Amino acid sequence: MAKVHDPEEPEGMNMTPMIDVTFQLIIFFMLVTDMANRQIELVKLPQASKAIKEPVEDPQILIVNIRKDGAVKIDGKLVFTPPPLDKPQEFKAEKLENIFVARRQSDAYRTVAGKDDQVKYPVLIRADRSAPWQWVQMIMMIATKEGGVTRVQMGAMQEQAEVKS
Repeated sequence: MAKVHDPEEPEGMNMTPMIDVTFQLIIFFMLVTDMANRQIELVKLPQASKAIKEPVEDPQILIVNIRKDGAVKIDGKLVFTPPPLDKPQEFKAEKLENIFVARRQSDAYRTVAGKDDQVKYPVLIRADRSAPWQWVQMIMMIATKEGGVTRVQMGAMQEQAEVKS
């Protein structure tokens, strides 16, 4: 028997597909936002009067974040934890070294394919202004020795000009 529609009863709109699409968009934007911010760690950068913004960002750039306590993060992953203060000379940076060695051995990052001496990607070191300088120095040494890096950039905030009244 066929269902008869009562003309006085308004037909309802099926909202299920619209709700499904809305949730899919929310999930998509949450994931995209997370990936965009994955390389940047929240650190208080030092201020510099001569800091300039690079006009073109290199898609191959390796961003190294050094937190206040000296911990090093790359792509949101902790790759180095500093030793306790009572044993400052005892530390291992194998994970960090392996990242630079792997990039050096990859043809995608070499200046000349087959040559193992230099790579073409820059390294951006974003160190918290309170981070001990020895960890910045360690990153630079590993980047040049293990990674063959020749272009190192330091993250800084531009000083705000004082407004005189």
